[in-house]
Amino acid sequence: MLQCDASDITNCLLKAPNINSAIKNFLKREVKKGDPAERFAKTLKDVLASQNEVRSQQFVAEAMPKFVNHLHSVACYAYFEVVGKLAAAVVDKYADDFNATFEIADGVLSYKDETRFKKISDEALAILRNGLKEQGFGDSAFMKNITMLSIFERPVIEVLAPKF
Repeated sequence: MLQCDASDITNCLLKAPNINSAIKNFLKREVKKGDPAERFAKTLKDVLASQNEVRSQQFVAEAMPKFVNHLHSVACYAYFEVVGKLAAAVVDKYADDFNATFEIADGVLSYKDETRFKKISDEALAILRNGLKEQGFGDSAFMKNITMLSIFERPVIEVLAPKF
């Protein structure tokens, strides 16, 4: 995963078209009653609703790294359409060929065809890079992470992230 800071995350969340709905979906689908993530998500909703960028950024900074995966999940709900279109473009074009170039065993990626893996991943990352740029998120490490999480498994992300 790419390193992102509270400013990047906050900027993306504040720009989200319907962050309240995204947080509600996150709570409904991924959080159990009484889980500390429940309080985090509800507070995040209130903080973002205030539209106070400084307060929001401070809250996100204090929540990291404990709740960074939760922030990723909320953003995946918030940007479902944007990320979904980018993911579909990559998956439709490359999925079968790409998946044939590697295997993952015990969380470790090994290559079946490293040259083909690199070629396909470079092309896929170019599609994602251009799509994020068109959406105004070209420099956002957080949005790059969200996009990669929507398409790739973690071991693949760890290989691709430095090139993204």
